[in-house]
Amino acid sequence: MPQRDFAAGQALDLSLDADSLHAIPARRAFQALLRTYFEQGGPQIQVNGLTTSHLRAAIAQPETHADLLVRMGGYSARFVTLSPTVQQEMIARFEAGL
Repeated sequence: MPQRDFAAGQALDLSLDADSLHAIPARRAFQALLRTYFEQGGPQIQVNGLTTSHLRAAIAQPETHADLLVRMGGYSARFVTLSPTVQQEMIARFEAGL
């Protein structure tokens, strides 16, 4: 969608399973996605590159994952400080590929 139609611009938040970019074709597809977004006038992209196992580990041992930042709703947050409901929602989104 052409970004010029958004009066004040917007950031695009993407969440990717970090393991999904190991293969070269997947990396190229991701690069093409980024290029297209910026060619259409997109101002910025915020990318979460995590795995659900990493998020679950942060829930189980928050003291060793205190620096884990995630993007959500246009802002960054420390994952371990989010409510359990929001943490589980984020995990569910990753599992669903959203």
